[in-house]
Amino acid sequence: MEIEKNIPLPKFGRSTYPFTSMDVGDSVLIAEPEKWAKASNAAFMVGARDGKKFTTKRGDDGLRIWRVA
Repeated sequence: MEIEKNIPLPKFGRSTYPFTSMDVGDSVLIAEPEKWAKASNAAFMVGARDGKKFTTKRGDDGLRIWRVA
């Protein structure tokens, strides 16, 4: 295996979720249960990377994710 230097990182595609654009107090509803874990993890990762905080609550209509800080 050869170590290579100065190889640029490819640009990532657009996220499925709008977490990077959310202001404090904004929320999104994830209605499909099969997407709850992925969306929750994505919010956590955006928060860790960008210094934002999110919280999630499950209700009758689905999973809602709020930006809280």
